[in-house]
Amino acid sequence: MKLFPQLTLLFVWLCSVIATNSGDALFRGCSAWVAKYKFECPSKYAKAKGGRVTACNCWSPEFIATYVDCATRAKGANTKYGLQSLLGACGTKTIRPDLTLDEINQIYQNATDYFVDVKSIKNKTETSYYPIKFTQAQVDQAQRSFAAGFYAKYTGQLYGGLLLAYFGAILLAASISNLLKKVAPGFVHKSTNNKVALFFRRKLINPALFGNKHSVPVKWGPFNMSLPTRAQFWVLAVYFGMYIIFIFIKYDIYDGNTRFATRALQISRYVGDRAAIMALAQLPLVFTFAGRNNILIFITGLSYDTMNLYHRWVSRVMYMNIFIHAVCFSINYRKQGKYFSELSESDIVWGISACVCGGFTMFFSLRHFREKIYEIFLLSHWAFVIFFTVGAWYHVKSHGYMEWIYTAIAIWAFDRLGRLVRIAVNGVNAKAHLELHPQHLIKIKVDYNSFWNPHAGAYAFIHFLNPLWRSWENHPFTMYPSPTPGEEKKLVFCARVRNGKTKQLQNYLAANSNAKTVPVFIDGPYGNTAPLQTSDTIVIITGGIGFTGGYSYACKLTHQAEKKNITFIWAIQNHENVETFRDELEYLYKNDVNVFIYLSNEPNGLQRKITVEKHNSDPENLNEKDFSSGSTISFNTMFARPDLKVIIESAITEAPGSIGFLVCGPGSMNDDVRRNVSNNMGRGKGRVDLYIEAFNW
Repeated sequence: MKLFPQLTLLFVWLCSVIATNSGDALFRGCSAWVAKYKFECPSKYAKAKGGRVTACNCWSPEFIATYVDCATRAKGANTKYGLQSLLGACGTKTIRPDLTLDEINQIYQNATDYFVDVKSIKNKTETSYYPIKFTQAQVDQAQRSFAAGFYAKYTGQLYGGLLLAYFGAILLAASISNLLKKVAPGFVHKSTNNKVALFFRRKLINPALFGNKHSVPVKWGPFNMSLPTRAQFWVLAVYFGMYIIFIFIKYDIYDGNTRFATRALQISRYVGDRAAIMALAQLPLVFTFAGRNNILIFITGLSYDTMNLYHRWVSRVMYMNIFIHAVCFSINYRKQGKYFSELSESDIVWGISACVCGGFTMFFSLRHFREKIYEIFLLSHWAFVIFFTVGAWYHVKSHGYMEWIYTAIAIWAFDRLGRLVRIAVNGVNAKAHLELHPQHLIKIKVDYNSFWNPHAGAYAFIHFLNPLWRSWENHPFTMYPSPTPGEEKKLVFCARVRNGKTKQLQNYLAANSNAKTVPVFIDGPYGNTAPLQTSDTIVIITGGIGFTGGYSYACKLTHQAEKKNITFIWAIQNHENVETFRDELEYLYKNDVNVFIYLSNEPNGLQRKITVEKHNSDPENLNEKDFSSGSTISFNTMFARPDLKVIIESAITEAPGSIGFLVCGPGSMNDDVRRNVSNNMGRGKGRVDLYIEAFNW
């Protein structure tokens, strides 16, 4: 019910915008037409003609009467707002502060018997001592010429708002779905396990857009790009389709326009205006999708990965509008012969700067640069976005529409404030104990306070303050509570060493006996918890460092009162990381989680302190569990890559009821699980769910 008053307010706002634009068009049209002539006024004011309302004109009864006559006779115009616009222009403190609407109407009534026909005036430069009556065609033409321009701007606001409303509807639907999954999982399972729902989930929602690649990028020469899932594609396709329709439809282009004599001038100006305003309208959405402290992530259940994908595509549409705006106005100015004179205007210079910075932002945001030089990308992204926003501010401030920029900056400020608050709550004196492990792995343990508890799928951004250099860099790491006895109030993070700060930390630890305690800032927690617990059978598939994401879910599930049949699969290259996660694996074992370890780069029969055995039983049978006796623990271990197709098919067909899959691993593993789970939906005894922790930043 709360939506109804919001829609009512939106309707009232649209009506007021229509009325205001109609009045402004009437004011601009009539004042421009009337001000072409000189009228008598008190001698202390200089007489002037041109398309503006001067102090002389405001004190001239002849000018006011001529304007009111034009405003009264214009067809389809809002006379009331037209007269109020005149009052607003003339009734200022510096011109005629005591002027009222009644006085304006009285001036007109007193002059009705003194009008002269416009055709009788041969010389516009001579002072007129009588009000002028224009032809009906001139009046209508003046009003329509400006109304066409105002309509292009109004529709820019309207269509930009409709694009926002579309994403609002998408997010509302996601919020309802997320709520139902949490409060009524049984209803969701029953209502979405029929043939129609299965067809949509198997064919139109879950799979990758083309073939098998979503987390794994598609390459075009030196560049690569992540394709959306089919669900994401449909959302973006409708959004882009709406944009294409909105940018092309409903312009009032006609011969005889008093502002722009040719159709080319009209098209270039009106399309340019609409494109610019639609671009501004998308700015708050761009900033919202990019933020860490995005409350919509919590409400909708959508991942940061999905929000980030929408951020990139909405940004591209926004910049497409900016580019169209720049091209159209360049054409318009050149055809009017004032291209170079306009370049000297400060607002144009700021606009060009914003356009250039926006272009650099788009180019260096390509995945190629994010992967190869992430830290440089991040710093340049901040710099270009700041310059773009400043340029847009100074370009737009004299034209209106600042509400969009104010909103975007407010969203950005809220996000930054939220980060500082999280760091403060987690303690500005926080310490982290770092240990360097084999296979370029850093294990991080920190104390956490009682204000919050780590949830499954949670992650945080960590600033490492020692070494001080590059301490501004921060990376997201999955967190989970330490399973080690005596460390109940410690959080564990794990980092795979790459370039940048993690490489620096590796070298720092290597020079300090592979362990060191350093000061840190912790910005978190972030992330949603997938409703994995609503399924009867749960299969968690992880690869490499993705173990941490899967473990956080397994740890949560073991604490629930209702025990589940949980299978945990971990694929790694060799045994060394098994030692790294010894405590975590022991915890899973003690809590009856079926653990399967796949070693893809080790000889068969390898034995270590945590016993790793190769079983003679079918490695794809997830219901079989074999532990050796003695003081050490042995897990089901296969010396091969996991056959995900066989694992997923057998898990679905053998599950007694609903089954949920969670995958957290390399891109190729995520894509393989997505494909095989999608293909096997509907082949089991209950609903099949898939949750992917991709962390594609």
